[in-house]
Amino acid sequence: YTFNVRQALRGARPGETVVLRSLGGSVGGLGMRVSGSPSFTVGEEALLFVDQRGGHRWVVGMEQGAFRLTKDRSGRKLVQRRLDGLSLAEAQGAGGLKLGGPPSAAALLPRTLDETLRLVDQTIRQCAATPAVCQVRR
Repeated sequence: YTFNVRQALRGARPGETVVLRSLGGSVGGLGMRVSGSPSFTVGEEALLFVDQRGGHRWVVGMEQGAFRLTKDRSGRKLVQRRLDGLSLAEAQGAGGLKLGGPPSAAALLPRTLDETLRLVDQTIRQCAATPAVCQVRR
């Protein structure tokens, strides 16, 4: 997928064209869809959390790192997750997983784009000030 960056908090620059990889795809009329892998349509706007691995850019956490932008009746941009059919799991011990249920309703509620960007920026600043708080547990 190819995206034109309109706004960036880190990494990419506005005006930059970014190519993202995703699992699945189609060739010669045959296709494969990987559950949980994000897919996009031409012209769609999204807030994306992106990581670079193996020389390519990927959406972080598959569909969890892709937020769709829509507008409410007043024209404000809203951010909404699309996690249809997904269940969450929690790491347990050495390579184990504890399966959970679908994402909570609260996780799927739309927020304004401005509020979301403010919360993300606030989290980035907190992590920069106190890295131990934001370490990824594996």
